[in-house]
Amino acid sequence: MGEGPWLVRLGPLLLWVACMFVVGLARDWDARTLPYLYTVQCVLTAGMLWRYRKLLSEMTVWFHWSVIPSAVFLTVAWVLLGWWVGGELPVRWDALMRGDLQLGALNAQAQPHYFQTMRVNHPGTFTAAIGLRLLGMALIVPFVEEIFNRSLCLRAMHSAKKTWIAVLQVLHDLPGIGEWLMHRPAVKHAAQQPAMFTQQFNETPLGQVSLFAVAASTFVFMLNHVPRDYLGCIACGVLWCLMIKWTNREGRKRQLGLGPVIWSHGLTNALLWGYTLYSGDWQFL
Repeated sequence: MGEGPWLVRLGPLLLWVACMFVVGLARDWDARTLPYLYTVQCVLTAGMLWRYRKLLSEMTVWFHWSVIPSAVFLTVAWVLLGWWVGGELPVRWDALMRGDLQLGALNAQAQPHYFQTMRVNHPGTFTAAIGLRLLGMALIVPFVEEIFNRSLCLRAMHSAKKTWIAVLQVLHDLPGIGEWLMHRPAVKHAAQQPAMFTQQFNETPLGQVSLFAVAASTFVFMLNHVPRDYLGCIACGVLWCLMIKWTNREGRKRQLGLGPVIWSHGLTNALLWGYTLYSGDWQFL
């Protein structure tokens, strides 16, 4: 884990996604398995973060005043942009203007969300599962995603030119594709360079942010979400990158690491959870 920056920052995300896949399969088989397996998912991922915490110097819990306004803004933006992408904004906005916050009846999903079905068929399981979802969304996911996206990706893709070389290096090493590309001049040149993703990460301190890095890391962040949430991901990615830069800028008395964006991410997710539970607009959970 300590030999390079990648595995220790990518590992928790891969573990979380793998567990999520297993939990989803088991939930579809029997909804009552959800609280138990989701607990295992949270414990395993949190345990991995704790085990390797000394290798993650940027993983802090420092708070900053910008956390609260950023989380409120991003929660509203996430919901409104999601409605807009789904073509639901006009009807939902009209309902809001009438003071109707109970938006579940407006949900245009073809099938009910599994939490809706669980609430009717297994109310006890629903109560446990929805509480655990808040725990995962607000306390585990922010650490996992910020360590990967706003530390690893933001720093390892600082330069567009070096990132292109790094992509060619990855393609060069892939079975089949690599053999097809290895004799092309650009790929041969890239293969002779040091590992560019790792080099960029090591050379780029947290807080040194480029426009390309913001775009690239936000694009990667989008890939972990459904298309309806892409615009929300862009809003979050840009704002959290700016927070990273502001709270870790050179000359600041104390650099705060990932703490402020972890807090902002966690509070945003908690507010989305609360909105969903109150309104019945389950598409955002």
